[in-house]
Amino acid sequence: MRSPRFAASVRIRQFDHKWTLPSRLADSPTVWFIEWNGLIVDARQLPPALQEEAVRKRLIPCVCEPKQRRFHEDSTTSLDAAAVPTQDRRMDKGIGIAGIAGRMGQLLAEEVAAAGAKLAGGIDRPGVTVAGTTLFPDIAALAAAAAVVLDFTHASTVAAHAQALAAAGTAWVLGTTGLSAADEAAVAAAARHVPVVYAPNFSTGVNLVLALAERMAAALPAEQYDAEIVEMHHRQKVDAPSGTAIGLGRAVAKGRGVVLEDVKESGRDGHTGARRTGAIGFAALRGGQVVGEHTLLFAAGTEHIAITHRAFDRRAFASGAVRAALWARGRPAGLYSMMDVLGIG
Repeated sequence: MRSPRFAASVRIRQFDHKWTLPSRLADSPTVWFIEWNGLIVDARQLPPALQEEAVRKRLIPCVCEPKQRRFHEDSTTSLDAAAVPTQDRRMDKGIGIAGIAGRMGQLLAEEVAAAGAKLAGGIDRPGVTVAGTTLFPDIAALAAAAAVVLDFTHASTVAAHAQALAAAGTAWVLGTTGLSAADEAAVAAAARHVPVVYAPNFSTGVNLVLALAERMAAALPAEQYDAEIVEMHHRQKVDAPSGTAIGLGRAVAKGRGVVLEDVKESGRDGHTGARRTGAIGFAALRGGQVVGEHTLLFAAGTEHIAITHRAFDRRAFASGAVRAALWARGRPAGLYSMMDVLGIG
């Protein structure tokens, strides 16, 4: 099979004998799509068992540069644009934004434009208007009009949004924090039907810190190194600890092979007794207009190791979320993280 070199085109070729994904292609920014049950999905994301099934069914793969789609004839067969399955046409619908009139919503809209992507429109509170933007009456209408929806709204909307997006077959990038166990179950249920990128923080820097946190926790014995997480945010933030702090705690817990809820100590006050060995502690500060500061500290008797991330502009979150939205389009259903988007998961 010929390996394309970043051509802004689509080529398709019938599989003859075995699954062949050129390593050069897998390492390139080009996306590898395959027709799967009437949808276009990224073949690189298929589990090995499904790859084998695709081979047995002799499906037709195609290579596609995501920014531009010109169709032409290859040496084996050709693909007419009108024949592309619904999911591929859905990718041209653009990006929707829930809560588009808010501070984060407006930043997301700006970053969609900066990325050269199409804005499908958004939703917000009744009576709100946004100049030059299509506003839809509800999440179901937005889901029907968009290929992917960016959602940084409120935990109270998560269950309804999960149901509407799953029903519409629309990808979901979720950055809402403060979710309950029931909310997270709704997200997981939606991910069985559509690609969902759910992350406590969409900043590239924070996700690198999350990856480091897990590796450090695995290397530093819990009996010797106490893990503490301190975060500070603006006075308007309604949940504590922050979603990013919880994400750091989960990374540490994963590195240590434990469940965060079993070892979490948050908001110590009064006569708490000695610190439990292996506990993961949290402290939350609120004040001013701090965008977000997080410090993970491993404290031993002989040394302290600290990693700190400071966000100075919410645009760091918005640009990462738009990157996730562009990445999610055409993916198979599943629950992904920002580390998957960055390729460090």
